[in-house]
Amino acid sequence: MRHLIQATFPEHGIIGEEFGSVQSEAEYVWVLDPIDGTKSFIAGMPVWGSLIGLLHNGRPAYGMMVQPFTLERFTGDGRGAVWRGPGCDHRMTERKLATRGCHGLAQATLMTTSPLLYTASKLTAFRRVEARARLSRYGAIAMLLRCLRQAM
Repeated sequence: MRHLIQATFPEHGIIGEEFGSVQSEAEYVWVLDPIDGTKSFIAGMPVWGSLIGLLHNGRPAYGMMVQPFTLERFTGDGRGAVWRGPGCDHRMTERKLATRGCHGLAQATLMTTSPLLYTASKLTAFRRVEARARLSRYGAIAMLLRCLRQAM
C-alpha cells in the first residue's frame, strides 16, 4: 500500500503502525493498518481486516475497511457510509449504512475490543460507561462493522 501511495501521490503523507510516519503534516495523509486484529489473524480467526483512512488537513475525509475473507468492504466519507459484499444470492451488492436511533447510554449497545487491553485507569473509566449501557459486547472492530451491516 505504501509503495503504491508514494508512487501515485508523492506529496501525500503516510501514518502506519508497521513502518511509522512519513510527511505526517502533509495536506493529505493516509492512515494505514494492513492487519487490524493482528492477534485474530495470527490465531487464524476470520475477525480481522485492512483499514485505510485519508486525512485532509488533519481531518478525516475517507475511510475504508476491507475484510478479504468475507469479500466485504465498508467505506465512508463523512456524507455517508456503504457496505459492499455478497448478497443473499451470493452476487456482489451494495447497501447504504446507517446507525439506529439511540437517545442515551441506557438504550445503547457498547462494543469494544477486549477490556483486558486497557490500562487500569482506562478500564475504570470504561466500566463506568459500561454500567450505564444497555448491553456490552467485546470483540474485534471487524465484528462491530459486521454487526452494523447485519442491523441494516
